[in-house]
Amino acid sequence: MKKNVVLHLAVLVVAVCAAAWLAKDLKKQQDDFCKSRAMLSKTPLAGFHKLLADIKWMQFIQYCGRTEKFDDQTVAEINVMLEELFRLDPDFGKGYETGAMMIYTQDPKNAIALLEKAAKNPMLKTNWRIPYLAGFVHMRQVKGQSQADLEHARLAKVYFEQALGANASQGYVLSSLIRAEAALMPGKPAKLAELMAWQKYYESRRMPMSGMPGMPSVPGGMPGRGVGLPPFSMDSMAFYGPDRDRVINRIVSLAQQCRAELPDNAEVTKVTGEVVGKLLADTHLCPHCYAIYGASDRFCKDCGKPVAVYGVCTKCGELLGGGKFCAHCGQGAAKK
Repeated sequence: MKKNVVLHLAVLVVAVCAAAWLAKDLKKQQDDFCKSRAMLSKTPLAGFHKLLADIKWMQFIQYCGRTEKFDDQTVAEINVMLEELFRLDPDFGKGYETGAMMIYTQDPKNAIALLEKAAKNPMLKTNWRIPYLAGFVHMRQVKGQSQADLEHARLAKVYFEQALGANASQGYVLSSLIRAEAALMPGKPAKLAELMAWQKYYESRRMPMSGMPGMPSVPGGMPGRGVGLPPFSMDSMAFYGPDRDRVINRIVSLAQQCRAELPDNAEVTKVTGEVVGKLLADTHLCPHCYAIYGASDRFCKDCGKPVAVYGVCTKCGELLGGGKFCAHCGQGAAKK
């Protein structure tokens, strides 16, 4: 019986040593194949580094769960735990996300460094939450319009664009990108800057960007991405449906707020007039209060003032149904 135990222990030791040797050899081959990996991870511990990383993660969660106050000492201990975790598994995406959120209020510098490191990891390039959180923490540091604030806004914009490129379906990522763009317009009222940023985005999406002046063409006719490209240079596909309507509604809402809050501001009057004038090609707005109105409406439902009628038959005045002829009198459906 004792002999069997000793034999089993000997086999286990040999297996662990063999696994450690194999892991070291595989690590060297991996580093030769992908140079960036050498900077991200150390040699696996007998092949058990993922298991050890899971144990470290559970310890981290338990520690945070029983911590009532996040002071400097607590954050320092969390940073040590996270450093040990990522040495074992540099691709632990959830660890970067949760770890940064646990420390960012007390230690934003290390939270940003943690997320920036993760954003550069090629194994995590499809994780849109990491660059989004990096942009979020940068934007939380914007308190005014100093050079430091503008640099945080610029970096936030870069990370929000990265997040949007990885998952363009997240509406709040786009909204965050717009806020970062607005923060890069110092000296303008906040609402007006946001309005101008939304309008810039709207125009970039409704126009085929591959043919725009200054936009480099790439194979397949899609616009390029990279340093120095115009703002919002994501792929310009068809911009219709709910997304388009949501953007238009946001622009209209901001224009109304600007006019209501700053009625005597000459720049606000000029910019809102220009923005609404451009939108008139795509939608119908009341010229008095900027509310959107529908086909056959003769008066604005919000302010009661007359508006230009559209979508009705020129002969009988009935609402057109979208066909070639009026369904009420047979007149050719030329819209009024």
